[in-house]
Amino acid sequence: HFHNPAGQTPVDRTGVRLHVASRPRPLVQRSITIDLRPLSIPAKQERYFLTATSHLRVDPATRVDKVYVHAHLLAREMYVWLWRDGKKNDLYTEADWSFMHHYSLEQPIRLRAGDSLQQTCVYDSSSRNSTTRFGMGTETEMCRAYLDYSVPPNASDLVRKLRARWEGPLAPGANISTAVGPTPPGQAQGA
Repeated sequence: HFHNPAGQTPVDRTGVRLHVASRPRPLVQRSITIDLRPLSIPAKQERYFLTATSHLRVDPATRVDKVYVHAHLLAREMYVWLWRDGKKNDLYTEADWSFMHHYSLEQPIRLRAGDSLQQTCVYDSSSRNSTTRFGMGTETEMCRAYLDYSVPPNASDLVRKLRARWEGPLAPGANISTAVGPTPPGQAQGA
């Protein structure tokens, strides 16, 4: 979508190029979207976070290749973490975020049963006089992550089930990695 405050008709020259394989590929590319909504960012917050953790149901052959994140004007930091055996693995970390990034993992990550995925967005609404809500317009907000993953053609899709979601203000300069864990404060990690 476009930011078009003047109401002009934008010209988009996006194209698609198809390549046909001469034989079936051993792996196919699929994608899953993680969309944290509804969201409601209070006005006058220098650092306000929104995070959610999801359990994953995976085919043993699932391999994550790329991570994409997207938000609008208030977003300042974006994170996607994979929790495995109680340890956090960074899939995407951007402490100085702007609009949309695509990140190909240096080494694809094979997912396993018991893995959890956590997405976190940090916003600065200090310039806003009212609450900012989810929406497609540039003046609204989003907190989205997309995972591109590879599996054999007959494998089941990656499925995520929301485990916990929470939000709140962060102190200026607080380290997001220590301020936001895999579960809300006061909830046991295995709950």
